[in-house]
Amino acid sequence: MIGYRIIILILTTICLSMMMANMLTFNFCIICMTTDNYDYMEGNIKMDKLNDLKSGNYSNQSMQHAIKIFITNKLQSSNQQDKQFDNNSLQEIDILSIYPNGTILYRQCFLEKAADYQYTSREQSVLFAAIAIGALLAILPISFSIQHYGTRKTFAIVMVVSGISTAVCPLAASFGVVYLTIGRILQGVGFAACMPLLGSVTSTWAKLTENGLFSGALTSFIQLGPVISMPISGFLCSTSLGWPSAFYLHAIITLIFLVLWWILYRDQPDDVPWISAYELNLITDGKIDNKVKHSDEKLPIREIFQTSSVWAIWIAAIGNMYSIQMVVVFAPTYISQVLGLPIVSVGLTAALPTLLQFAVKILAGTTSDKITSLSETTKVRLFNTIAFFGMGIFLIALAYTPANRTTLALIFLISSTTILGFNTGGFFKSCTLVGRQYSYFVNAIVQVIMCIAMFTVPFIVTSLTPNGLSEEWYYVFILHTGFLFITNILFCKLGKGIAAAFTSNRIAVDNITGAQLKPVFL
Repeated sequence: MIGYRIIILILTTICLSMMMANMLTFNFCIICMTTDNYDYMEGNIKMDKLNDLKSGNYSNQSMQHAIKIFITNKLQSSNQQDKQFDNNSLQEIDILSIYPNGTILYRQCFLEKAADYQYTSREQSVLFAAIAIGALLAILPISFSIQHYGTRKTFAIVMVVSGISTAVCPLAASFGVVYLTIGRILQGVGFAACMPLLGSVTSTWAKLTENGLFSGALTSFIQLGPVISMPISGFLCSTSLGWPSAFYLHAIITLIFLVLWWILYRDQPDDVPWISAYELNLITDGKIDNKVKHSDEKLPIREIFQTSSVWAIWIAAIGNMYSIQMVVVFAPTYISQVLGLPIVSVGLTAALPTLLQFAVKILAGTTSDKITSLSETTKVRLFNTIAFFGMGIFLIALAYTPANRTTLALIFLISSTTILGFNTGGFFKSCTLVGRQYSYFVNAIVQVIMCIAMFTVPFIVTSLTPNGLSEEWYYVFILHTGFLFITNILFCKLGKGIAAAFTSNRIAVDNITGAQLKPVFL
């Protein structure tokens, strides 16, 4: 029978993933919101002077151009009586066949529907970055709310804000970019709870030997968010329901899981009436007294900021968050503009890298827990190196791959994102092991770093790729590779896998040595 803590793990992972998916809905839908829709109509026309063109001294390209001019003039002349297409809607003529009797079979491309909105490059950057503004404003209040009012109430309010703000985004867009920016800021308030919640749930509900599993599953919201959002948004954007339906569906799903969260989650395992005594013992064995409420504990902020192993976590978070934000936010743009894939394919393809990374995160987290021949410090450094150096190597390969090598470019893009999943056994696990009962605060700073990355990455990428060319993306990939390499070297120098000294006021002395990390057999 599945343990109740696993139900909590699955539920929390889904709720966190919806916070991410709500945020990413706009990142995909902006393609549909700002793209003109074209349609095609085939026809035929008789050109009496076709033989004159053939006998003249014309190249094939010149003759094609002359025929297109002839057809365009005929169609525009016809449009003066038939208003099915106006002059401005005529976009392109393709010559399909030319018959000996002068009949020409052509295909006319015309503008069926103009884009709903047109945003400048700066406006798009602001809309992308607005999430980070909201999250940065809310991250510390949410962290202290968890401290004083508990995780259950805090995250329930956050989910309400996220769901409602997602639902009103289409309406806000109709009022103007300022109102849409406000809606995006409110989405950021919902997103701000993700990392503090991750630390709180792991320290409260995971067994001491399940830190890797919980860290792997809960941090996978970054990967599962795109898996949920990209295919749904891609499908709905291409249907008659249009892009607004993507926002509405995400909001409905969020509110459904809000209800489940409120029913099933409790701030302490022993507050759950239907949990077994055996599982409760598994969860609480070797931990602090779970009956002590958050508000009774004093947060050792000064000691936390003076701990080098905590700074190692935050430094690693810089490389991780900048790189993953580059992929999550701009993979659809790169796949669509540089590699030239259609909208529906973009949604599925953009979701694939993060889906595979989710599988790797779960595998890496459980593998890290099962390895007993290495110390926890060695393991977090090893797994982080595999993640960061692995992604960097694939990004370098992607930087040197021509845009016309679509399959190879996709392989490198997918591989770079997939291998980063080993970070769950790296700095993410280190956060829980080092911070223990205060890991929610350490993760809150990780969330701040993530928000800063979300705010700055759009400006970095758009400034480096003003024309969306493959040659410009080279600098994006190389820059983020540098972030990964430098931050990993510093993490390997300073990072640890044992409880920090500031946790010792609530943990038995032998726990500080790392004894609590060994398997517990009951």
